[in-house]
Amino acid sequence: MDDKIIKTARTGFVAKGVVYLITGVLAFLAAFNLGGQKAGKLEVIEFLEKQPFGKFILVALGLGLCCYALWRFIQSIQDPENIGDDGKGTIKRISFFISGLIYMGLGFLSLINAFSQTGNNGGSKSSLIPPEY
Repeated sequence: MDDKIIKTARTGFVAKGVVYLITGVLAFLAAFNLGGQKAGKLEVIEFLEKQPFGKFILVALGLGLCCYALWRFIQSIQDPENIGDDGKGTIKRISFFISGLIYMGLGFLSLINAFSQTGNNGGSKSSLIPPEY
C-alpha cells in the first residue's frame, strides 16, 4: 500500500478514537454525577466547541474524520485489504462506503462549526447543532 494512504488511515483512526474517547469520558462523568452528560458524536462536537482552543480542536478533528472517511472510501473502491468481490466482500465494501459518508458528514460538520461565527444578539451562535430544550 502507498505510504500516503497508510498515513491517511492512521490519522483517521486517531480522530475516530478521540471521538469515542471523549464520548466515553462524558458518559463516565455523567454516570457518577461529575458534570458529564450522555453524549453521541454530535454532542462531542458541541462539547469540543465550548472548550479553550475549541475551534482549533474542531478543525483538527474535522480533518482527521475526513481522513478516516477517505480511508473508508479507498477500502470500498480499491479494496487494499483484498476483501474480494464475492457476496460477503461486496456487502463489507458497501458498508465501508456508507461509513465513509457518515464520517465525512461528521468531519464537515466539525469544520463548519469551527468556522461559524458567534453572534452578538444575546450570545447565540450560528451552529448546525440544534439547542437542547
